[in-house]
Order: sequence, then structure tokens, then C-alpha cells
Amino acid sequence: LEERRYKKGEFIIERGSTGENFYIIYSGNVAVQSADQEYKKVYGAYEYFGEVALITGQKRTADVVAETDVVVYTIQKDKFLNFITNTDFEKTLLRLAKNRTDETWRVLAGSRFLKRLTSYQITWLESMLTAQSRDGFGYLQRKGEICANFYLIRRGHVHVLRGDKQIKILGPGDFVGAMGKIAAGEECHVTFYHPGPLELFLIPAEDVRSFLSKNPGLGMKLVYEY
Repeated sequence: LEERRYKKGEFIIERGSTGENFYIIYSGNVAVQSADQEYKKVYGAYEYFGEVALITGQKRTADVVAETDVVVYTIQKDKFLNFITNTDFEKTLLRLAKNRTDETWRVLAGSRFLKRLTSYQITWLESMLTAQSRDGFGYLQRKGEICANFYLIRRGHVHVLRGDKQIKILGPGDFVGAMGKIAAGEECHVTFYHPGPLELFLIPAEDVRSFLSKNPGLGMKLVYEY
């Protein structure tokens, strides 16, 4: 590890540069700015950044700026890659690199429910997403079936039925499913259907259980039932 210090407003990473280091924040906050400058993620003490460019070999895709005076620890690229080889962390980062786009960022940042989570927890969720598309009318889950998957709506709408009564219409940025019920293997108490084309991000049940086990208390933040 090498310790580095940055003053408030100083660039730590510039978009388009070559990835040379992995960063762990010891103190202070940093902001990761989206390409269109519309959204930013703020990371604090003990959170990390700069990993994707190291494992993909691509140029840096975002600016990272010190929101406050910051102290970070850095690990040089070759040492970092050697350290994570054949670990679960490497698998997580590879999935994150595949999933991370400006569109994904926009959907996650615009979700009113993810505002309850830390930047690290949002990043972890991002690493588990699988894109799906549905054509025309269809069901995501019916009442009485075991809650299987957790969804985040990208485009389109999902209607929620309790019995024959429509109780909610969900749109982009909304979740479909209840993490607690999925983790416990319980039955779904409502029906979800889409009247037209739908684009989603899916998180399988096994990943939901793994996520909750590694983020104690998160179920309390996501007590949202749809």
C-alpha cells in the first residue's frame, strides 16, 4: 500500500486516463461523476474505487474528485490483480465491469429506494444485475408462487394485483419483488404482470441471499414490498 493525500476539489482520476492503481479511502469523501455530469456517486471512508479499468484494461470512464480533503491507500495494478486472482471478489468485479454503463448508473441513481443505500451497497447490487427484455403481455410472478427473482425496471411498466384489484403501477427505477421473501423462500402475496414490452435488470434469488448475508441490516432498508 502507498498513502496519498488530495485536497478538496483535486482530481484523483481523470476520465480517459490509463488505470494504474486501486484506491481505498482512509478518510474524507470522493465523488465519481457520470459521463453526462448528471449524476454522481459519493464514496466515504473504507469504500473503494478505480477497480474496473484495472481488470478490463480500458481507459478510465469517469472523473473522481476529492469532495473533501482525502487520504487514500493505493495498490499498484499488477499487485492488485495478483491479490484478487481466483477470489470471489474478482468474480464480483468482472460482473461489475460488464454491467456498468451510463444507463445502468442512471437507473440506479434515479431509483427512490436506492437512496437508502450506501454507494458501496449500490455498487454491489450493480455487480449482480443481468439485463432482460420481455415482449408484449406477460407475468413476472403470480400470487402463491415462490418468490424467485428480484427485478429493477429499466423501461416499461409493471402492474401489481392483489386478487383482482390493481394496487400499483411500477415504472423505471422501481423494484419488483421483496428481498426478505426471496431470501426466505416465501410465497409471493401479489401478482406482477406487464401489459407491454418491458426491459429489466434481474437479480437471481441466490444472489439476493448472498447480498443480504454480506450486508447485515440491509433488509430493514429495503422493506419495500413490491
